[in-house]
Amino acid sequence: MSNHTETMLLDFEVNDIPWKYGKELFQLWNSIKADKQWPSRAQLKPNDMRDYLPDVMLINVERHPLDFTVRLIGTGYLRYIEKDPTGDSIHTFNNSEYIFTRFAKMLELQSPYLGLNQPIPWADPLYQYKRFDGMVLPFGDTNQEITMLLLLVNYHN
Repeated sequence: MSNHTETMLLDFEVNDIPWKYGKELFQLWNSIKADKQWPSRAQLKPNDMRDYLPDVMLINVERHPLDFTVRLIGTGYLRYIEKDPTGDSIHTFNNSEYIFTRFAKMLELQSPYLGLNQPIPWADPLYQYKRFDGMVLPFGDTNQEITMLLLLVNYHN
């Protein structure tokens, strides 16, 4: 049985990212985090991501109990789901166990991850033939705790 994390690429570099906006966002994230483990949410400027905002999702990390809620979702995601999940737990998504397990593993490892050529676990059944590449980047506070995740996806067949 799959644990949903075996295809997470944790130790990656910009050249491992196969799409233009993924490379740009990873370089931006690295530049604003500087010598810290991750940047703060305050350092993230939407204008810096204007070209790929449709394919960005921001997830708030909730603790006690652990959960992940959608803070912002780009219009690119809305092509593949029934309703706008802003403010909702990721448990409202199709196949939420897959998503939850990956996010929880990322918190445990405290590292960004890249997933390549993955099925779209949250897609309505009509679109489950499609695939995506995704990158998840952590943002945190001064307590060295991850408080937000930024997802960027690249959809393809």
